[in-house]
Amino acid sequence: MQIILLITISAIVIAIILKYKEKHVPDKICTTCGFVGKPIRKLQGSGLVELLLWLFFLIPGLIYSAWRGSGGVNSCPSCGNRTMIPLDSPMGQKFLRSFRK
Repeated sequence: MQIILLITISAIVIAIILKYKEKHVPDKICTTCGFVGKPIRKLQGSGLVELLLWLFFLIPGLIYSAWRGSGGVNSCPSCGNRTMIPLDSPMGQKFLRSFRK
């Protein structure tokens, strides 16, 4: 019962941290499709592996969750590519002008 409580609390803490980080991401532009807005964060690894590690091995599950939570990649919500650059950069402004034509 304590393991389930620990897993639940850990999942809630990780979700809160991820949501906080998402709110403070500046707008970017996708160099592939021209989408302007906030990127989405895709986690590395597998959710199924993470669940299995938590269920059977507490310490490896904690380590795997920490690794997954720290190494996400910003991706375009429209096309899914990892080609988003800051909108206020010179290249971002160049892409913005070229996609608005």
